[in-house]
Amino acid sequence: MRWPALLLGLLVCASAGGEGVRPGLLITPDNYRQYLADLRRLLSPGAFRVVEEGLRRGYIKMPIVETKRYPQYRPFYEATLAHRGRARVGPDNQLLGWVSGLPFPQPRRGVELAWNLDRRVTVSDNYFFEGDFYLYNGPGRPERRYRWWYWVYRANGRVWPPPVPLDPINRGRPWREQIRWRSQFVMVSPFDVRGFAVIRTRYEGVDRWDDLFSYIPAIRRIRRMTGADVCDPMLGTDTIYDDFELFSQKITARMTFRMHRKRMLVPIYYCETPPAFDPKTGYRQHVWNLREGWVMEIFPNDPEYLYSKRVVYLEAQRLNGSGYYLDTYDQRGRLYRQQVYLNRYLDDELHTPSSFGARYTNLMSGHFTHIVMEYPGLRVGRHREVRISAADFNFRWLLRHAR
Repeated sequence: MRWPALLLGLLVCASAGGEGVRPGLLITPDNYRQYLADLRRLLSPGAFRVVEEGLRRGYIKMPIVETKRYPQYRPFYEATLAHRGRARVGPDNQLLGWVSGLPFPQPRRGVELAWNLDRRVTVSDNYFFEGDFYLYNGPGRPERRYRWWYWVYRANGRVWPPPVPLDPINRGRPWREQIRWRSQFVMVSPFDVRGFAVIRTRYEGVDRWDDLFSYIPAIRRIRRMTGADVCDPMLGTDTIYDDFELFSQKITARMTFRMHRKRMLVPIYYCETPPAFDPKTGYRQHVWNLREGWVMEIFPNDPEYLYSKRVVYLEAQRLNGSGYYLDTYDQRGRLYRQQVYLNRYLDDELHTPSSFGARYTNLMSGHFTHIVMEYPGLRVGRHREVRISAADFNFRWLLRHAR
């Protein structure tokens, strides 16, 4: 009578050790229930809910492939090695002494890991992509489709393309007044949102708030956006400005952080062509890797802010600061929103990173938005330089390109 209990105990222990999910395994809608305990442990709580629903409805399968050590993005990696040991964190969470690259290749505190996330590399230091927003009122229930154009320009800590490491716009500025980056987007379709545009400027000082302006075509006026606006869903989507690329909230003096290591299951690719997106269901058919990562909890400590806590799941094997999952909690401590951020690396001369999609899910309502990203001209074998400067971030320039 003891043998069945012993065998059951061994099976439970094997599952607890993560041996059930391994390279070569294919998780399908028919067998996924036997791997639910492993998936719950290896995914974020929010990502588990999204993945489990896709399996249950038969929208996806989960092939587990061999984990690889992808090459480092060469300019960023070289800058990290050249300047390591120079960065430090001041008493007000201010980043000091940083030049370029990843500030803390071996983070020892949560605030150091937070600055790694803030300084992460996405494509190059000036990039452009076109994106489609697919809105869903639940899986398999498409609603609308928007299209936008999006630009980003980093003005300090630059590694590629020139000027390196500082844009002339920052010369002579004290550190806290330096521009870290500028971003802008314009909606190009459908007709009722065409021309809506936003320009955002991030400064280095933790006490220097972003400049954030929007152009509203219906009234032909420019409006300054407040801190509350960066938490509002954008044009009916599930995307908020402070959740762009997992984390666009400004690090402030009142924030606190916690971190720990975790083995996690993530979609990541070393390829030119990402997996196809199914606009009917709102899902992609990914391949999955087991990777060592960081889990970072970010506490804004602001009762007026939308979230009481962010939990970000970050890459640990590559020195680029990139992340995979974001779970957010409302002020009552309830799991509220979830984001899966989709990363790939190109086999070009610089081993360029890029993202090709993101899914934002409101876990309370079931509504979600999937963004499909395209980088015109970014192909294997040649790195495309987006010709844009910090001076090009204005509404006249933006609307001229949108017409």
